[in-house]
Amino acid sequence: MDAVKTKRNMLRLAKVALVMFVLVCITFAFISTQRLNRSIDQGNRKIILNYANQVAYRLYDMFERVDVSLGELSIELEERDFLTQEMLLERLKDYDSTWDMDISGLMYEDGRNRIEDGSLVQFENEISLRDVLSYSEKLNISKQIIAGEEMLVFAKPCRKQMGGQTISGIFASIKIERLKEFLGEYGYGAGSFLAVTQNTGDNIWKQGEDAGKETTNCFEDLEKLRVNQKDSVLQMKTRMSVDMDGTISYERGAQKYYMAYVPLNINYWYLLVSARSDSIDLTELSQQHFHISALLVAVIFVMGVAGLVYLIQRNRSISRHNSELKEATALANQANIAKRDFLAKVSHEIRTPLNGVMGMITLAQNDYQEKAKCLEHLEKAAASAGYLLELINDVLDMSQIESGKQTLAEDTVDMDKLLKEVKAYLDISSHEKNLSVEVSTTAMKDRYFKGDYLRLKQILTNLCANAVKYTPSGGMIRLQLKESQTDEGTQVTFSVEDNGEGIAPEQRELIFKPFEQGGQHRKGGVGLGLSIVRSFVELMGGQITVESELGVGSTFTVTVPLAAAMPPERRKKQKDADDLQGISILLAEDNEINAEIAVALLESKGAKVTLVPDGEEAVKAFSQSAPGTYQAILMDIQMPKMDGIEATKAIRKLERADAAEILIFAMTANAFKEQQDEMLQAGMNECLYKPIDINKVCSCIRRWTGGIV
Repeated sequence: MDAVKTKRNMLRLAKVALVMFVLVCITFAFISTQRLNRSIDQGNRKIILNYANQVAYRLYDMFERVDVSLGELSIELEERDFLTQEMLLERLKDYDSTWDMDISGLMYEDGRNRIEDGSLVQFENEISLRDVLSYSEKLNISKQIIAGEEMLVFAKPCRKQMGGQTISGIFASIKIERLKEFLGEYGYGAGSFLAVTQNTGDNIWKQGEDAGKETTNCFEDLEKLRVNQKDSVLQMKTRMSVDMDGTISYERGAQKYYMAYVPLNINYWYLLVSARSDSIDLTELSQQHFHISALLVAVIFVMGVAGLVYLIQRNRSISRHNSELKEATALANQANIAKRDFLAKVSHEIRTPLNGVMGMITLAQNDYQEKAKCLEHLEKAAASAGYLLELINDVLDMSQIESGKQTLAEDTVDMDKLLKEVKAYLDISSHEKNLSVEVSTTAMKDRYFKGDYLRLKQILTNLCANAVKYTPSGGMIRLQLKESQTDEGTQVTFSVEDNGEGIAPEQRELIFKPFEQGGQHRKGGVGLGLSIVRSFVELMGGQITVESELGVGSTFTVTVPLAAAMPPERRKKQKDADDLQGISILLAEDNEINAEIAVALLESKGAKVTLVPDGEEAVKAFSQSAPGTYQAILMDIQMPKMDGIEATKAIRKLERADAAEILIFAMTANAFKEQQDEMLQAGMNECLYKPIDINKVCSCIRRWTGGIV
């Protein structure tokens, strides 16, 4: 019994499903039919309106041609002297022949009109001379009857005195039936037509199979017909009264028509175009309607299958999207872990040298009576401070590179000088590990190149530092330079080779990523060196490669395009580059410790220093001093009341002879190029960076004050 009951329930459910399916099909068919009919209606309206606009453009072209030709004729008649009436009428005949006009003539100020054969005519619809004159150069168009013919008359003003009479205008005309020549034959089925009417509905001209059968007003004709429910004759009148285009649908007998109306922007005229619905190409859709309806059930079935497939794909897409979200979440977590690790590494690396600085200073304080020990402690503190500065510079360089703000300078690079400085660094850093250092430049033909000296030095220094770090005591480091010519120009190859511990194959790409290190053991540092090197090399348009074998060593090869350059002009070196005797300096520094250090260092070189605590006091001190009191101003940038940049601008604007000449040097901890450009634009001569290197400060001041270093 339960099985029978179950079957009955299943059958009942199937019947309900079938009924619902049929209802859905009927509903869908009805909605589809309505949508299809609306689409056909809208398409037919667009087609007839577009066609009406095209026909209107042909009229515009004809009107423009007549306007231009009549304007030229008017100017010609006004400028010609000794012109008789006979000559005028003969010229009008020539105009008719040239421009294919039927009748042309003259309009006189007393209201008379004379055509080209000399006879006087009276226009049925009188053209007022005031109307023609009021339009100035605008073409006047009207429908007139001349010699019993309906004509389309075009008039333009023309000012001419002749034989005691005043000519006020000229006109040309064509038979109105000739509009067919300009608009072409029109045949969109019986009952269709093309017409020119006034916005009041009065017909001016009409063409079509049934032309002449209706009244002389299109609105009256439409009111006798069955107009579509969503259209109305009143709406058409309203739109035509304000120069708007539109369409209207109506039925004549059992036949449906579409009419478009387009303003001609002349005398409130409109172009009307009417066409049978079955003569418009789009109505072929309606012939397909029954075929489409018959296929609706099949379409519904296909849509059901497609819907099922879509749902399956959608589920797969959602599943894939969820997987991507999980991966993105994992990557974000990895990024957070990487940031946390980076902060931990940087914190550790900063604290290590900082602890060395503070510890050595404490030891120096304890052993201040023993000069040798005290100096040893201070030297170690200075070394730790130098390492700390290099670490900070590395982090700032990486920040600039990743933000896309890093740019290259164009210097004259002296390869001998560059290698000498790198070799000096190698000798010092490799001394404790007893490493042998070899530098080879036998494959170099040129000495001077165009490039960024500082970045090239940074690249080589970082590569050499890594070689020293990962090469055991008694090892070897070889630095080679080679110059070659390619189709693109000159290339310089730097090769740094060592016989250290080497890099595993799986780590050779990893070592170029920020905060990563290769080798079997971590050697200190935050792992930014090679990342910075690759970024600078790629910024120069070059490439870097590495060859390595565990236990054998590594070779880093950098190839960059560098154009050969002329040697710079030789300058004599001043003997006492760090002697500031006789130099008076105004120092603006708000930090007491920094100020104390700067004053002590400058005075140790013989300079006379005046200290002020901020930019406002610097401007005040300079403005109140006698000319020549100061030879230079050292200006901190971030100060209270007035910063260094604003203070510099204020000094440069002072109305005194030396305000524009006084040397102003920035002393800042901000080494970014953007702020350096801002300082120079404010009027500073050069930028000096903290921590203060007194030798660089002395060299800069001596160079600007006349000494050559």
